Amino acid sequence: MKVGRATGVTGPYTDRNGVSMMNNGGTPVLESHGSVIGPGGQSITNDVDGDLIVYHYYDGNDNGTPKLGINLLNWSSGWPVAY
Repeated sequence: MKVGRATGVTGPYTDRNGVSMMNNGGTPVLESHGSVIGPGGQSITNDVDGDLIVYHYYDGNDNGTPKLGINLLNWSSGWPVAY
């Protein structure tokens, strides 16, 4: 999952380094790691602990069984990062 920003809804959207999303840009929020394969289909909600990202992924430790992941988002860099 990658994000970009724009000053207007029609873009252009760029990542934190100014690279266009149309040119393979995008600031990573959550990527495959360990047994978490292909996270995506995300939704964001606010909880008492902060902002949550809810997504699906394939579990590499369970024969690729689809699973639900829930992580807090850290905004300390000004960009969302799941942890």
